[in-house]
Amino acid sequence: MTRRTIIGFSLFGLFVFALAVLTQLPASIVPNLVHDSAAGATLRLAAPQGTLWRGSAKVSVMQVDFGRLAWKMSPTSLVTLSPQLEWALQDSGLSGQVTRKAGAVNAALSGSIDIAQLAPILSRYAISAEGRLGFKDFRIAQIGDALSLSGQIDWTGGSVDLGIGDWQGRQVLPALRAEATDASRLRVTLLDTATNTRVPAGEIELLDDGWVKFGVTGHLADHFGQPLGNATNRSEIVLAVEERLL
Repeated sequence: MTRRTIIGFSLFGLFVFALAVLTQLPASIVPNLVHDSAAGATLRLAAPQGTLWRGSAKVSVMQVDFGRLAWKMSPTSLVTLSPQLEWALQDSGLSGQVTRKAGAVNAALSGSIDIAQLAPILSRYAISAEGRLGFKDFRIAQIGDALSLSGQIDWTGGSVDLGIGDWQGRQVLPALRAEATDASRLRVTLLDTATNTRVPAGEIELLDDGWVKFGVTGHLADHFGQPLGNATNRSEIVLAVEERLL
């Protein structure tokens, strides 16, 4: 056997060994990566199973348990320096994809979730509701500390208890839709069943340092029997409040 043949077999053996090690990298690597990232303050993973490339873990968001999250990662995406991870929330209809490239993190979300799963989070802001939330082409991009939104969120409608500032209300509402109008703002509309058209219901705006501004129009206030403000145009914001979510 020649020296070149020996070197060739040695390199091939090292490649096979490295490949075997990489394919068996434990799933515990993923929680460590998440907890060390910017998302680590709100997203936690525990009890990982499987491998880095295909595994699952218990997931909690803002200290609320959401069950088990399954993921798979493309090895080739690491070679191209643009890691891509696909995930699905078990026992739910939510799934998505997270990619990182050139310092930017992009997350895509699709499917739907029973709003009851969000009750522990919503209750912190004096909100309770029923129905389902559906996500259509909804994306969140993060570059540094800046977030940008795109896509659409639909709520099926139902009973709502809502508290904004000193105002409290309870009512059964028609379907609501939130659509990204720019990088930091969602426009909320409601379905006017009388005319079968959508009218402005409010706005959700992302502010700095995890703060969010919620605005309610006269149309939405009227549904609660609370004609707030003196605006003659019921499409105008009549009540706004800021909350820190993150």
